[in-house]
Amino acid sequence: EEKVSDTVEGAGRTGTEATGGEDGIIELQSTDDIVNLKRAAELVNDRNRIVMLTSFGLNWALTVLNEVYFLRKYDFDGVLGIFGSREECEAIMRQEVVKLKVCTFISVGKFLDSDNAWPANRLRWLEQLAFMGYEVLMTDTDICFVSNPFIGLEASGKNIVTSGAVSNFNLGALYANGASTRADKDRDLGMLTEINKRLSQMTQDFKNAPKGSVSIAVLNDQSMVNDVMQQWISD
Repeated sequence: EEKVSDTVEGAGRTGTEATGGEDGIIELQSTDDIVNLKRAAELVNDRNRIVMLTSFGLNWALTVLNEVYFLRKYDFDGVLGIFGSREECEAIMRQEVVKLKVCTFISVGKFLDSDNAWPANRLRWLEQLAFMGYEVLMTDTDICFVSNPFIGLEASGKNIVTSGAVSNFNLGALYANGASTRADKDRDLGMLTEINKRLSQMTQDFKNAPKGSVSIAVLNDQSMVNDVMQQWISD
């Protein structure tokens, strides 16, 4: 295979060797593997739009197929699913009910070794995809779509759309328009960069703490995201 090195301007991260894909499965070597993330995005995007769903564990992975089914009913076929193992992807690609264009995964071991191994690490992928120039809607897998979500999101004219008020923000859904032509796009997308910078620091602080001295439950990534968003609006 040809080695590829690619940097996404603004996201400030460099990719690694392109791997997999021949069987419809692409492996991310880390949460910063831009090359393979870009390959997956190029294969799945629908008119430069992506719905990104992440899931660890086969039971949850199967819920992604529900999202794909309903989105296709509303003329959208741009789901990027990122899962937790090759075995999950192999099972998903074998089933005949709802076929995926591509199944992308990051192994749990490589995920935990990444600089940002937080559950909200999907925000790193959201940032990277947005700086590639895609419109990206990141959602939980238990959301039910009753229409094509991009109709309303694009009509809003916003670079970033959140679920809930900023003071009570929820990570269940977040839209970033990397294709926006607004003058303030880079500033707004910079909020994602700042969030991920703090998530990386949070991850490192947790990894470096003496074993058992800090519970992961008390390190609230949701509150940190709220703080960044409030700061961005006030500035």
